[in-house]
Amino acid sequence: MRWLLSLAVELAHAPETLRRARTLVGDLGRLPAQLERLTETLERTTGGLEHSLGQFADAVGGGMQERLEHLDVVVSDLGSTLSALIGAIPGARRALQSAARSPRQL
Repeated sequence: MRWLLSLAVELAHAPETLRRARTLVGDLGRLPAQLERLTETLERTTGGLEHSLGQFADAVGGGMQERLEHLDVVVSDLGSTLSALIGAIPGARRALQSAARSPRQL
């Protein structure tokens, strides 16, 4: 008797099950075209990203090189200025040498 009741329930659900199966088959038929459009979109997007990242890397890389060159000039100028000051101030060289030795002795 149970199986008869189960069969009746399944038969009652059959129209809905068939409707969903038809919808699924229709959706599966459109899937290859959708996947192809998705692939094309991803290729365009990655191509654009590669181009943009290349430009960004060039801009950052060029800017960093200029900054490093500027920093090198500034440090060289600072070293020259400091050397001139040490030579111009009486006793500065001796004071700097003793200050440089003090932390090592601690």
